[in-house]
Amino acid sequence: MRATLVLVVSLFLLPALASALDDRGIDPDVSNVFGDGVARECAVYFYQDPMTESGRVGGLGFDVTVGGDLSYANISNYDVLFLPLVAPGAITDYHDDIEMFVGGGGGLYIHQVNVVGTIDYAPPGFEADIDNNFWCLPPEANTIVNPGHPAMSGLVDADLPGRFDGVPVAGLGEGYVLLATGTGTCVDDMHCAAGCYGEGHVFFDCSCIGANSSIPGSDAYVVCVFNWLCEEAPSPAESTSWGQLKSIFQ
Repeated sequence: MRATLVLVVSLFLLPALASALDDRGIDPDVSNVFGDGVARECAVYFYQDPMTESGRVGGLGFDVTVGGDLSYANISNYDVLFLPLVAPGAITDYHDDIEMFVGGGGGLYIHQVNVVGTIDYAPPGFEADIDNNFWCLPPEANTIVNPGHPAMSGLVDADLPGRFDGVPVAGLGEGYVLLATGTGTCVDDMHCAAGCYGEGHVFFDCSCIGANSSIPGSDAYVVCVFNWLCEEAPSPAESTSWGQLKSIFQ
């Protein structure tokens, strides 16, 4: 009897769930759908994936690889480089590789640094100061200030994931355009910012979009951000290129 009741309830709920999806196959009212059935032509390289967020991005149709090789010879094979929890000074050997990757058309996603200091591995103009690795409360109180930017296309404030670093707007490098901030007492803290460098794109937020996040944001947020970062792609390093040789002799 109980199994029959569960089945009946499930069948009753299915039309309601389906009706919530928008024309992209995304339910903006559900934070953690983890997949909309759309295959996306975009290859993403997750650097070590310490917050186990790659599963969600892969579930949304992106081609995801997790690894620890930041050489240009490797990252140039991907459309987007995702750097979560990377502290200032942690990857000094790869600053040139990352700059060349972005300048050549790659997308760089800097994601929740979680260490006080100034980001030093982004391309020139995309430095940022983290003054608190806790956050200004409440972390879910955020608002979009640049709805016309492609990375925010069609989003509303409720789509934004939580803000888990203290990043003052005044500490953003000149290459960034501010996209969203905290609200209330947190209005001076960035939620996310973006900009173009050479042929590529840089996006910076201080969130966690994985299953273990208390405020993971909507699928629409994840899709919009990665789609914008995927717009260009670098040329893979040839075997005789500077990037390949540099990676061999490091």
